[in-house]
Amino acid sequence: MTTSLIEAEASNPATVCRLHVIPPQRILVTGTSDVDPRLVRDALTDAWHDLTMIYGPAVRMVVMHGDEAAGAVAVARDWAAEHGVSEEPHAGGGIYRHGAPVARVPAMLEHADMCLAFIGPDDRPAQATARLARRAGIPVRYCGTA
Repeated sequence: MTTSLIEAEASNPATVCRLHVIPPQRILVTGTSDVDPRLVRDALTDAWHDLTMIYGPAVRMVVMHGDEAAGAVAVARDWAAEHGVSEEPHAGGGIYRHGAPVARVPAMLEHADMCLAFIGPDDRPAQATARLARRAGIPVRYCGTA
């Protein structure tokens, strides 16, 4: 019994066409409590637009943040809820405790695909997060504060 080339290739798992699934794109938001909300909303909308242009309209965006109650994170949380975007809060204290990074920052950076940094003049925690993201090879967009 002979098999055709098509049948032979279809039986080989290495040649079977597999559906390409785009993983969720996680956007880490870090920043000051004194930020213009329009700036945060515009930066998130730009990031969403860029992701849809690269991956198509089916891309899933996740907003990651440190679960602060005010500032850039609060605006990002509201933006995510308004646009039906998932959010991934990582609760914890400030970025440094006794001179060492808090465990939540490396955990967030492990899964982040991009970082939006809204850094004020004396915002050392957000500066440190952006610096760690850059060192980890994660693209950082510095978005300002006012």
